Amino acid sequence: MGERLGGALMSAVIAVRGLAVERGERAVLADVSFTLAASERLLVDGASGAGKSTLLHALLGFVPRAAGRIELLGRDCAAEADFAAMVVTVDQPVS
Repeated sequence: MGERLGGALMSAVIAVRGLAVERGERAVLADVSFTLAASERLLVDGASGAGKSTLLHALLGFVPRAAGRIELLGRDCAAEADFAAMVVTVDQPVS
């Protein structure tokens, strides 16, 4: 997968298309889409309860998706086992 940016073909490290997460009957995330190349960063900003942590948890496979596709290095991460082989999380103590 690649997208053109300034005429150059950029390879996406992560690509999210139409991501949706529900908690019970409530839609927490709906139709979230973005791509990030290796040199790019993403800032997720919002009020408390806006879905920032839910987005991260969905990307890591910690919460189920109601819809959408997540690709990491061009590979569809449909199962939690896919993420386990490619993702490491490090908790930071709060002082």
